[in-house]
Amino acid sequence: MSKPREVAITLAARAALRVLPILWFARQEKPESDLLSHVVLPVYRAASVVWSAAKCPVQVTGLITAARSAARAADTRAAAVPAGASLAADAARSAVMAATRAATRAAAPAAALAAGAGLAVDIIAATQRAGARAVAVCWSALSADATRIDQERAKPFEIAGAPLWSVSQPSEIAELCQEMKRDLLATGEDWEVWTEWYEARLRGDPAIEELEIARATIPDEIWKQGPAVVNAEIKRLIAQYTYVGSQPDPTPRQKQFVGFFSYAHSDARVDPSLVVAFSSELEKRVDAKIVNATFEMWRDNKKLRSGDYWDDTIERAIRLADIMVVLLTPKWISSEYCRKEFNSFR
Repeated sequence: MSKPREVAITLAARAALRVLPILWFARQEKPESDLLSHVVLPVYRAASVVWSAAKCPVQVTGLITAARSAARAADTRAAAVPAGASLAADAARSAVMAATRAATRAAAPAAALAAGAGLAVDIIAATQRAGARAVAVCWSALSADATRIDQERAKPFEIAGAPLWSVSQPSEIAELCQEMKRDLLATGEDWEVWTEWYEARLRGDPAIEELEIARATIPDEIWKQGPAVVNAEIKRLIAQYTYVGSQPDPTPRQKQFVGFFSYAHSDARVDPSLVVAFSSELEKRVDAKIVNATFEMWRDNKKLRSGDYWDDTIERAIRLADIMVVLLTPKWISSEYCRKEFNSFR
């Protein structure tokens, strides 16, 4: 309850992703077309939205609308399917829905957690069908996430991008995951755009942020056309964001290294030349020395624009920086904000 909202979203997203394969228990209880259109696709959609909100916190405001649409669509489509699905399948679906609703809350962490108040019960119900060991391992993995945040001071977006299981995936869930992958790929509807996405989350592979945001924000009118249309659109997006032409680029992009310059503004007011010497001049000298690369020094007063969110912009700059350069003075040491920058980078 005392943690930032991003913590609630991250823990909810990872808990929901872990039990997602259990919805495949429903494959024998619903017609295939209903299962894929009304359960599997909406659940994958919701999972991608909430995971994107956890992994890309600076984009969360723009994803709130997508999360609301995903949760609303999943609830509506599920209501259209005849009752009778297994408890585990419904619990797995509702766990993902609860996580998605948590991402729609823009206020306090308590509000985010309240939106997914039934998440713990849903996880237990889902994993009980897979076995007692699966329940224990799911809770152990969630505990490991919380420990990293509490004791290791890991950032929520770092947890979101980490491998999904701190130990091996429970065999009962892994078998369902493989069965679901096999059956989905056999339909010929480009379901690999989802099975490969899920496996990347299992491994903790790096993600292309622009691609994940594009996937999560596909317009509703496309989602309503069903798996074949949606998956074809995602396949197009993947090609758009990952395609490399067959011809070599005559002017290949150089690697760009970024330094984050941390200093006390009161020092800059007393002696502006200090800031110039340790940012602009240092930038020029380093840039001239390195080969086949460029170097840029990030300074808040030349990068921030009117209307930017100060904390979000600086936090993102710190995450993207390769090094931090500190103008270490008594005023820097006494500045709570400067120390916060350093701790964030560390």
